[in-house]
Formats: sequence, structure tokens, C-alpha cells
Amino acid sequence: VINHLQDCAKDYREIDRVYLPLDMMAAAGIGVEALGASRASPGLRRVIAELARLTQGLLAQSAPFAGAIKDRRLSAEVAVIQALAEDLTALLLRRDPLSEPVHHSKLRTGGLVMKALLRHWRTRVLS
Repeated sequence: VINHLQDCAKDYREIDRVYLPLDMMAAAGIGVEALGASRASPGLRRVIAELARLTQGLLAQSAPFAGAIKDRRLSAEVAVIQALAEDLTALLLRRDPLSEPVHHSKLRTGGLVMKALLRHWRTRVLS
């Protein structure tokens, strides 16, 4: 879901694919052509933000999953993926994917990975 939201304009422009729910777009008073604009309209921003909020709910449900995995490496990998996904979803609430990057830089990725691993390690050691 996050990848589709990040790349919604690119996917529309380059491969003529739309992954956003058409019913949500129609309710916002927009059509798929809104994805071809240089900036997201208020209606498109509402659709993207609502989908990001729904994704945050799913991520809240999956948050404890890494701690339940016995294999250390897999558990750490899942914790990192969770942290990256949470951050990207938060970015989607603040940025316009039609006109702003909604991807992690290498530096940001590195920082998020380290933070996630430290948090995960503390949780596993202390529990």
C-alpha cells in the first residue's frame, strides 16, 4: 500500500496504472486524471491521507509481530521493516507524492535502521 501511495503519480504517468480506490477518488470529486497533475489537488491529498491513516492502523496491529519471532535475525529484519513503513506512512501524511519525494534517503534509512535495531534489541533483552 505504501509503495502504491508513494508512486501513485509515477505509476499513472509511466505505466497507466492506478492503485488508489476509484470509489474514494469519486467521493473526493476527482478522477484518475488528477494523478497526472504536477501537484495533488485537495481531494487527492484527502484520499492519500485517508489511505495513509488506514495503513497506520494496520501498522499498529503489526507492531508487536517482530517481538514474537524467535529467530533473532528475522525478528530484527521485521522490526526494521516496521520502522521504515511507519516512517514512510507518516511522510505520506505530510508530503504530496506528486510534487515531493516520499522516499527515504540513504542517510535517513541508515538512521531509522539503527534506531529500530537499538529499540528492538532493548525490547528483547529487557523482556
